[in-house]
Amino acid sequence: MDMKMKQFPNSIRIGNYTREQQIVATVWYHERLYTGMTRYQLTLNFGIRFQQGNLPSYNTLKMWERKLFKYGRLHRDKAKAKKPRTNLVKYIYLPYVKESFTKFPDLTIRARAEMLGFSYRSVSDIVKEEISPEELELLKNKGRKDHESDGTASKTVEQIDKLDS
Repeated sequence: MDMKMKQFPNSIRIGNYTREQQIVATVWYHERLYTGMTRYQLTLNFGIRFQQGNLPSYNTLKMWERKLFKYGRLHRDKAKAKKPRTNLVKYIYLPYVKESFTKFPDLTIRARAEMLGFSYRSVSDIVKEEISPEELELLKNKGRKDHESDGTASKTVEQIDKLDS
């Protein structure tokens, strides 16, 4: 360890630094090879810029750099981590999946996904989470009634493929 570093023994944990302090110090640490900045200069600049006596340790700076440049962030917000993401794909696919139940009520989820060109997982999630069982039965019954009134039976994927070719 550098002898000059010993005069800055006050290293504190990550939680005691603001995001700005963490990011600025991390970028300085990351660019030290290009700027020629030593560890001592880096910690001195940190103290001057932020008027803070408690400076991050060299190991803390290495950890911040690894996290920032690997994950694009230093730490996760606990509030954001618990909030589920909204999957917009589901909302984009939803009308197509519903329409497919009226046009082809007897297809399996896998065959329906293949026919629509969507992933099995997306169609399965939409059916489980976005369409209630009652609505699903209504869509299927509507499709069956439409096919009976047209005089056409519901088609299988093979029949649809034959029509497309």
